[in-house]
Amino acid sequence: MYKARSCRVALLASLLSLGVACAGATAQQASADRHPSIVEFVVSDDAQMIDLAGPWEVLYDAQVGTGHTAPDFLLYTVAESTAPVRLTGGMRVTPDYSFDNAPPADYVIVGKQGGPPSARAKAWLKAQYSAKHTLVSICTGAFWLGDAGLLDHKPATTHHDAF
Repeated sequence: MYKARSCRVALLASLLSLGVACAGATAQQASADRHPSIVEFVVSDDAQMIDLAGPWEVLYDAQVGTGHTAPDFLLYTVAESTAPVRLTGGMRVTPDYSFDNAPPADYVIVGKQGGPPSARAKAWLKAQYSAKHTLVSICTGAFWLGDAGLLDHKPATTHHDAF
């Protein structure tokens, strides 16, 4: 348990530093054209709460100090359907979009999910990759990208207790 917690804290700290760096670059671009980046978080039953909430909050707060009133990131959840899903710890989330109607994203973030991806989820992830969207995994979310064939012949990492 201690190892998992310390891994998550280190991951969140890394994401925070990445988010701040990305926010600065995005803010400079946004001041020119003011088009916020669309970030979609994949959710499913038993998805890891911190893998959604931590990165979401980092990106939500990324514009602090930029002097903008409009967001730099538009954040959405996407799932098999728009029916509510229950995350770890019992929180219910109603996805904003399903794989069938999600808008084109600039970034897709996949945290630890409750099981393997469905055929629809794999097809959707492959479509996002083919459309040149940036896909990001948090911790064991890498398994969903791997199951979709998106990590074939590429180096990848996850928590040492998971492989």
